[in-house]
Amino acid sequence: MARAQLRDRPDLIKIWAIGTGPEGAARTRAITAAVAGVAHADGIRVAVHATDLVIAKAALDGGADVLVHSVDDAAVDADFIAMVKARNAVYITTAVVQEGYDDAFLGRPELSGIEWRLGAADIIASLYEAPAGIVAGSVAEPVPTRVPQIQANARAMVAAGARVAAGTDAGNIGTLHGPAIHRELALLVAGGLTPSQALTAATRDAAFGFAAKPEIGLLRAGYRADLLVLAADPLADIGNLGRLDQVWSQGRRLDPATLVPPSPAGIVQQQLDAYNAHALDAFVATYAEDAEIFGSPLAKTAETTGAAALKQSYGEMFASLPDLHCRVAQRSVEGDYVVDQEICVTRRDARPMRATAIYHVRDGRIRRVWFAAAD
Repeated sequence: MARAQLRDRPDLIKIWAIGTGPEGAARTRAITAAVAGVAHADGIRVAVHATDLVIAKAALDGGADVLVHSVDDAAVDADFIAMVKARNAVYITTAVVQEGYDDAFLGRPELSGIEWRLGAADIIASLYEAPAGIVAGSVAEPVPTRVPQIQANARAMVAAGARVAAGTDAGNIGTLHGPAIHRELALLVAGGLTPSQALTAATRDAAFGFAAKPEIGLLRAGYRADLLVLAADPLADIGNLGRLDQVWSQGRRLDPATLVPPSPAGIVQQQLDAYNAHALDAFVATYAEDAEIFGSPLAKTAETTGAAALKQSYGEMFASLPDLHCRVAQRSVEGDYVVDQEICVTRRDARPMRATAIYHVRDGRIRRVWFAAAD
């Protein structure tokens, strides 16, 4: 099987090491050694899926160059760290994927603003549409997570000087390709890495996941000019990594806004984030100059028309209700229309109110909104 893969000149050959305990470790060691014997002779590296410590050690014993997931069943020990360093192997964290499963199986995703803006709209919509049988069979609360162990192991590996790369395992249900990396880095920083260490894991050390001798990941003569230019310092707050000003790909400057066109859901989420931050100018900027706000889906006359009126109305609201906050309980998207079921609080001691908002988005701006209060 490994020889057959070599005909396509892969960057890596990946082994999904299935098994536990001594027997699983023996199989992992033997299979990895067999594949590495073929792949390494042809200059191809070997990656192994191994989340148990004993399996990860067996994979390294067999010649693995990359461990594609965090060890999450136990604390990494000195022997394991020494093995990773001796092989100059890449140890990839994938903490965020566990949150994704909860989002999908419980049917109540908690996505960040950048996930709403950059995630695939159809995939995000599917997170609210878990089959009733799955939701009914799921626990009422998220299952116990192994994220704290993943964080502790990443912290120990970085402290010991092992090569740790930030990853996501995106493509798993609930984990979005692209923006999931921002949550991964936030989890690493929350687990004790400094923002600088997390960025190193996402750049210099992540590059070794792509190639044994990478030409990306560093600002260095001879490397590819692939750069992100940010509007704020990520060393002060890792969340600033999402504040993109410029993207450079192989020396060409690109406007971030043109790389991923804003989806209707992304525009609506952008205005909700500004609403909750009481950032009036940013909130109004998501609306068209001739936007109309209707108090009811049946209303024929708008209650508010135009950006100037919108700014005055919501400016007064933000000033009078400093604790005003809304969150999305469920969201559906049909073409240019976004339907949010929202839970809003006007004061800290007030009972939450439910409402439905129907947004019509066109050409990157909200054109019309219809509100319907549930209680």
